[in-house]
Amino acid sequence: MLVGVCVLLISIVIAWVEIPRLWRAGNRKEVWVYGSLLLLGNVLATLKGMNKPLPNPAEWISIVLMPLSKVLAQIGLLKW
Repeated sequence: MLVGVCVLLISIVIAWVEIPRLWRAGNRKEVWVYGSLLLLGNVLATLKGMNKPLPNPAEWISIVLMPLSKVLAQIGLLKW
């Protein structure tokens, strides 16, 4: 729990420094992207710090692309 609070505090400090600068420069879309990525990083770092299992993105990619691979193998464009 302490790891999650520390990561959250560090993220708040980083956002407190960077977001006003982006906002004053008129980069509204960048503020949303920055905030979203900061939130995602915060969640992942907290989960990693608490020794929770994190999903592997390579598994998701293989699950999504497996039907395409099978189709390409059936028509002869891909050899296994």
